[in-house]
Amino acid sequence: MKKFDFEMLYDNISIFDEHIIIIRIDFNGVILNVSEAFCKISGYCKDELINKKYIIPDDEVSNKTYEVLCTKIKNGQGWTGEVKNIKKDASLYWTKDTAYPNLDLNKKLLYYDLIKKDITCQKELILKKRILIQQEKASNIGNMIEIIAHQWKQPIQTISLIIQKLTVDTMLDIEITPKVVDGIVNDISSQLTHMNNTIDDFKEFYSIAKKQEYITVEELINKASTILSPMLKINSIELISNIKSNKQIKIFINDIIQTFINIITNACDAMIENKIKNKKININAYNNNEYLIIQIEDNGKGIDNKIINNIFKAYCSSKTHGTGLGLYICKSIIEEYNHGIITAHNSNKGAVFTVSLPL
Repeated sequence: MKKFDFEMLYDNISIFDEHIIIIRIDFNGVILNVSEAFCKISGYCKDELINKKYIIPDDEVSNKTYEVLCTKIKNGQGWTGEVKNIKKDASLYWTKDTAYPNLDLNKKLLYYDLIKKDITCQKELILKKRILIQQEKASNIGNMIEIIAHQWKQPIQTISLIIQKLTVDTMLDIEITPKVVDGIVNDISSQLTHMNNTIDDFKEFYSIAKKQEYITVEELINKASTILSPMLKINSIELISNIKSNKQIKIFINDIIQTFINIITNACDAMIENKIKNKKININAYNNNEYLIIQIEDNGKGIDNKIINNIFKAYCSSKTHGTGLGLYICKSIIEEYNHGIITAHNSNKGAVFTVSLPL
């Protein structure tokens, strides 16, 4: 990291003091100097800070971040990262910090300078969008309950038939051997396991994504199609996958699944509304040098050209009763949380959504 001339900065403190959030800390974590801008954002005056220990919020993430910062600085390395800070009134704010170490001739740390950029508004916006993502999931809960009910219908019928047969055999005094009992128990257990797995799939989907995890695109599409399979079956929609990638990507899995569910559900609605006879959704996946590309194409006649350039904006919807937030949230998930790209265009069959995720 290029060394900044902080001596020059402090010589001209009257110029920078009110505008640059800066703090100088010694090797013991004691504050040596601060700018007026730091005092302004933190709520402290200089006398309350200088010669006092630098205070960070007492939580696992903050402690770990500060530990990494200290390790880097003591090794004579610069550091950049996002930091949660605490004000005098105990409220919190976020900054993007860049740390510059100052070493003596023996390469021992004398002090380091932290330049802070206030990113509280950006963090609050990200939190609001995260809440929107969860609300979008919740808004679809009626459809999901219908899907669960359909998934459970067959195993419940199977268990019912097993019980009816057992009742009839008992009435007819047919001998029920231990082997028969074992078979009945295994059959019922198998059906109950299927029902339990269905609940687990949906419970996992509705959980809040806490960290990015590695997964292949095939596993990702299988998870989404498992959730959507009853809806596809009911509406006679064929889902065709052509996967030409086995590379793992690091993403927020449930959020990407939600994106695929939104896109596929919109495709289903379009094909049903346009009364398409042979309803099909094609999913193609392949790699280029930088991205895993996933293309989802339907044959539902496409998106109205009047709105296609605005479909990822908030409150733009092609549906009569749509909120206009579904694709806006998809864009946030792909581009802000997973650093990818999402686009849409019309083919000669219907709408094509292209999701590009970094490898």
